[in-house]
Amino acid sequence: AMPAIGDNDDGFIVKLANENPHDHRALVDVGAQILNVKIPEDGALSEERLWYLGPDSLKRWPSATRRKSHLFRESGLAVIQNDRMHLVFNANGISEKAFGGHKHNDLLSLNLEIDSVPFLIDAGTACYTSDYQMRNKSRSTAMHNTIRIDDEEQNRFLEKALFYMFRDALPKIDLWTVTDKVVIVSGFHDGYARLGSSIIHRRTLEVSLADKNITIWDEITGEDKKEHLFESNFLTPLECHKDNNTFTATIAGPFARSLHINFTSASELHLHTCPAKYYPRYGTVKAATRISCRCRTTLPFRIETHLNYDLTALPNRTMHRVMALQGIK
Repeated sequence: AMPAIGDNDDGFIVKLANENPHDHRALVDVGAQILNVKIPEDGALSEERLWYLGPDSLKRWPSATRRKSHLFRESGLAVIQNDRMHLVFNANGISEKAFGGHKHNDLLSLNLEIDSVPFLIDAGTACYTSDYQMRNKSRSTAMHNTIRIDDEEQNRFLEKALFYMFRDALPKIDLWTVTDKVVIVSGFHDGYARLGSSIIHRRTLEVSLADKNITIWDEITGEDKKEHLFESNFLTPLECHKDNNTFTATIAGPFARSLHINFTSASELHLHTCPAKYYPRYGTVKAATRISCRCRTTLPFRIETHLNYDLTALPNRTMHRVMALQGIK
């Protein structure tokens, strides 16, 4: 399924068979038939193909391709993936002539799914006009997997201007390196430069495609020497517990799969977890956990975050059996 990025109101122009607005496999299937292009190996024949293209289309099956990482440079989105992992790194800003109507403050955030388990998610869209507070909270910086500074927004918005956002941040992905084993992506934004110290936030990810481990380097630089409050946030729909001694939060997925998030910095850190909410469908509320690592210090500030995927909680024989049942190689 596609991660929720920005607003989503579950709208369909023509609703034929698919009930999940985040599941785009039918669009890929129909589009591959029309354009005669390859589809991912796990692509499925959809009912929509029959309705749009007729019975004869069911006899055709486009050639398959393996999932590859790709940088969509103009949109500012980087997709890092293979047959077991899907990660989206977001540097999608507000264009010069737009007003950020459906934009969220999610710059340099990431969504992460491994072995079909959504470990790190976007909060989604709670509502539009029925509840101003809920609408603004779901598009706020604090509800996305990125760094917040001094409890401020990356792009400011007004309480009652529900479809407007100031164009404070100009993001850019300026490094993209792909090998057979590792993908590196780096980007920055200047949304906090308005705080008076030319603050720049740069985030760099190094993703190991084989073991699904990820290292994140966040660096915030600027000219002043006053103290700022830095807050690194992650949102998960899964159960989570923390270890304050090691500054590690562990997200527990099904079949004893887990993701360990470890924070390190030369500055003093404080790790917190708290109940939160997310919205998998427009207006649908579910429980989540917000992981927050905070630090009050001066510029420059650097924090390193390690995301380590763990299947070792199961005995080897059981682990291999579970992986086989899930189609994991």
